[in-house]
Amino acid sequence: MMFFLLTGMPTFSQIVNSWDGYPEFEFPPHGQYRLLNLFINIIYESTPDPSPCTTCSWPMASTEGINNESIPAYLNTTHPDLLDPDFIDEPSVHGNMTRKYYESSFGDLILLGDYVVVNIKQSTVKPNNETFNVGELVQACVDLITSNGVLSTLFGHNSFSQYNTIDDFEVDFLQVCITDL
Repeated sequence: MMFFLLTGMPTFSQIVNSWDGYPEFEFPPHGQYRLLNLFINIIYESTPDPSPCTTCSWPMASTEGINNESIPAYLNTTHPDLLDPDFIDEPSVHGNMTRKYYESSFGDLILLGDYVVVNIKQSTVKPNNETFNVGELVQACVDLITSNGVLSTLFGHNSFSQYNTIDDFEVDFLQVCITDL
């Protein structure tokens, strides 16, 4: 009976393979895409830091702002280890994610990225020492980023259109990294 159900499935449903992309959003598995990477550093000024780290590669911040201090060393170079900010040619591919997707697609898929480091006070997210969840934290960071009306990234890819290749008025890819929560 199980064999019949497994072999019969393709006749009743459409087969979708990863190499076909994601058709519902018209996202093909080839081309060049830029990911927006949000690095969030929470400044605990109201309560003690729940997991302080004195030897971390991402130092704690003391001043709230965007790209103003405590930028992780692995982002503060011309070739970040995660995603390359620009693509020139195959030998220039350095970032781990950029290289992985570039090589596994035989050069058809190029993932690039730029970074925004947000140092945000605990009280900016939630006043009165209230606890908050990841969604509230990310929303508070987006509000802080957009408060001056301009996107400011580490490598200067500040145009919204660079992150909206599907042309639906939304950022296609957003990765969020948080020091601790």
